[in-house]
Amino acid sequence: MSKINKLQSRVIYCDDVATSIEIELHTDAGAFRAALPRFKAFEKQTILNYMDIVKSQIATIVVGVSLADLQSLEKTVAKFSYELTIPIYQCLYQAASVYNRMPYYKFVSKHFNQEIKQTQLIIPLMTGPKFSISDYCICFEQTSLQDQVINYSKIRQEVLKLAQKHKPTVSKNLISLNLYDSEEPIKLISQAIKTLQLENAFIYLNFNPKVDQNGRFDIHIKQETEKKDLMSLAEYSSLLNVLCMNYPIRMLDSTSLSRYEDICQVVAKHKILNFAFGNAQKITFQALKNFHEIQICTEDAKMFEICGDVEDVGLVHFLMGLGFDYVKCGNALQINEFVRLSE
Repeated sequence: MSKINKLQSRVIYCDDVATSIEIELHTDAGAFRAALPRFKAFEKQTILNYMDIVKSQIATIVVGVSLADLQSLEKTVAKFSYELTIPIYQCLYQAASVYNRMPYYKFVSKHFNQEIKQTQLIIPLMTGPKFSISDYCICFEQTSLQDQVINYSKIRQEVLKLAQKHKPTVSKNLISLNLYDSEEPIKLISQAIKTLQLENAFIYLNFNPKVDQNGRFDIHIKQETEKKDLMSLAEYSSLLNVLCMNYPIRMLDSTSLSRYEDICQVVAKHKILNFAFGNAQKITFQALKNFHEIQICTEDAKMFEICGDVEDVGLVHFLMGLGFDYVKCGNALQINEFVRLSE
């Protein structure tokens, strides 16, 4: 009978900076690892505090416990911060999948009583070192994962080709066509999709401007000038309506705007999926404490955003097992893992 022999943690570095932690769990069947996805920039002291909690509190409780008593282990882990429990849950489920002789994603699916679906990826359009419109993403509907990746590459190359014919603004040595200055990026992506005749390809927008104390929307991104471009709610809703009417926009991340009725009406009118990424991440894993409730981000879709600086392929298995419809992911290693699992 497999039991937990050791639980430890280590720092993950990115560009010589401590950014997150990795959990390593040892059982009779081997070692299992998972990283903490970055929901925010963790302070160094926070990371050290988490590592101390793993060593002095969690490890002393779970070491020696059998994986056959998984429900008891879940209850024990649930007492700690949801941020810290994410990689620990993953390690437990990886180890339990080996103990039960099942593929990791299939074990998660069975454990949470979720249907494994054909996941649709939302991929940031990071086009090149001198041309960046990474705030915009490509998403697909009813397309195999392999075809999604292939078609994404085609769109990326076509956008680069079209961009060479434009004269974009230059800011800090980075050529950037930005939605907040013009509609050029959306026009380029739409034209690329149309040229390639990809009927199942759509645009995802991150559409979260700041709202000042007078209720006006600041859609200006700071560049060389300090000029402000403020809009009223009616003007902003009208802009969003025009964009959704003229371009193949299928998804929005307008978390902070969901409380505005005018914007909700635009989203409903154009049948746009509006995802609240920040809340979804927290609630999804927080829900594990309440035993297997999965966050529903819209009425008919579940999604999750993977932070790109933690290359944890185990999270791919976990999300696929939980039956997420959409996953926003820009990490090539994780994208390839999605494709591999789908095959």
